[in-house]
Amino acid sequence: MRIRGLAPVLTAAVLATTRGGALVQADAATGPTHVKQLAEAQTRLYAAYDANTGVSPTHCGKGQRASGFHGTFLLPVFVGTDTPEPKTIRCRTTARKVLVDAGGSAITEDANGPSYPLPFPDGDLVAFTRPNLNAICDDVVANLMPSLGIPPAVVTVDGIAEEPVAVTTRWFIARHSPTLETQYADSIALGHPGRLATAFCGYKALVHLHPGRHVVTVDYSTISGAPGTIYTYQVNVRRHDNRTSSRPDGEGVR
Repeated sequence: MRIRGLAPVLTAAVLATTRGGALVQADAATGPTHVKQLAEAQTRLYAAYDANTGVSPTHCGKGQRASGFHGTFLLPVFVGTDTPEPKTIRCRTTARKVLVDAGGSAITEDANGPSYPLPFPDGDLVAFTRPNLNAICDDVVANLMPSLGIPPAVVTVDGIAEEPVAVTTRWFIARHSPTLETQYADSIALGHPGRLATAFCGYKALVHLHPGRHVVTVDYSTISGAPGTIYTYQVNVRRHDNRTSSRPDGEGVR
């Protein structure tokens, strides 16, 4: 299991807890339904196309059409690294909405036994198994992140602040890149290489944009533990035309 962006603090918190195991079943139920669907799709892109660069996918638009996913363009997401740094990411889309990742966790199943205190921080330890993932995901947003003083990342669009919303998805099967070494090893141990039950738990901002050029900034400093970790997305929203509606169309990171 890996919690994207929160792995070090989670590991320390879990190792400090020694209670017995339990089995919990619950539905992840945080956030508007359509935003949860978008968060699932964005997490699938992160997991499938990670290249260990601190942002995934590395190329904006990879894995989706220029018109996005059901009319919403999914921006690449922050991925925790040992050396977080600011990035500028250029994107082109015909969609009028973009989904911005404002920090959180991509939790996955593993075979390591009970390791998460549910509820955090003093509950009984539960395993990262499919029956428990939804309840763990809800708890990450409700208790873990607030307990550790980790708020949603600050998001601005053309200099105006946007308010992220809390989102937890039900678990789904996602393909994981071999560069996600821990998850890939877990998938092998569980007998289905490259595929894991996965859930997103964190914050998203769904932003409406008109045609033209826009600047979206996300300050991941608190989440990464490194001041100045600001991702700047330069988004060019183009008017729809037949030449761009059926193929991915994005740019890269610099």
